[in-house]
Amino acid sequence: MTGLPAIAWIPFLEPIRGIGNAWWLLSIPLIVGISIAYKSIRAGSVERFWGQVAWFSLRVMLIMIALTIGLYVLVRIVLPALPV
Repeated sequence: MTGLPAIAWIPFLEPIRGIGNAWWLLSIPLIVGISIAYKSIRAGSVERFWGQVAWFSLRVMLIMIALTIGLYVLVRIVLPALPV
């Protein structure tokens, strides 16, 4: 897959070269974009729009971090401790 032209680039299967191990940082603009789209439909007023977008984005990021930690504990600690 390394010799494919840019038109055939698949973002989630083949991360951008040069980013290295920090490819997961691309989830931040994705989360913010989804939050803007969601809150533009669901927000009650324009005055509180950006605050709601920031709060929604923060909650989604914290939930993703909690899920990552939970899955790490499950795979690295709980599953190896189970009897075979």
